[in-house]
Amino acid sequence: EAAAESLQAIKTASKEGLRELRAILNVLRQADDADPTQPAPGTAQLEDLIAGARRAGLETTLTVTGDPVPLPAAADLAAYRIIQESLTNTIRHAGPATAAVALGYAGDELRIDVTDNGIGLPKENRQRLLEPYVTTREKGTGLGLAIVGKIMEEHGGGIELLDSPAVAAGGLTVCAVAVLLT
Repeated sequence: EAAAESLQAIKTASKEGLRELRAILNVLRQADDADPTQPAPGTAQLEDLIAGARRAGLETTLTVTGDPVPLPAAADLAAYRIIQESLTNTIRHAGPATAAVALGYAGDELRIDVTDNGIGLPKENRQRLLEPYVTTREKGTGLGLAIVGKIMEEHGGGIELLDSPAVAAGGLTVCAVAVLLT
C-alpha cells in the first residue's frame, strides 16, 4: 500500500510538472496574450512542493538563508521549476535517497542548490540534461532543466550539475544562480 501511495504521488507530481512546463512554454510563446487563468507557481509554494516530494517517499529538507526578496515572475517560476525538476529526477533516478533544497539570497543574487545522496550521474552524461537541442526521451532525459536553465540565463544566471559535496560516491547537486531584477 505504501508503494501504491508513493507511485500515486509520483504520478501526481509528474502531471503537475508537465502542466507547469506547458504553462512555461505557453508564456514564452504567447507573451502578449491575456493573463493566465491560474497564478504560476513560485518560491512561495515551495513548502507544498517539498511536502509532495515527501509523500512520494523522498525525505527532503528546505533551508533559506539571507533576506528573501520578490523575484521577477519568470525567475520565480524558473526557481520553482528547477527545484521541482531536481526533486522529480531524484525520485525517479537516484534510487533510495534523501534531498536537501537550499535557497540563498545574497545581494542581487539567488542561489539554489538541490542536493541528493542517491546514485549520482556520471560527469560525461550531465551536460546533455542542460542542452535542449540534444536532449531527447530516447536518451532518457526530458527538457525540464534545459528550459528553466535558459530562463535563468535570461536573468543573468545559469545551472550547473555538480558532485554532491556530502557524498563520497554518488549524489548530485543541481546548482542554479540568478541575478535578481528587482
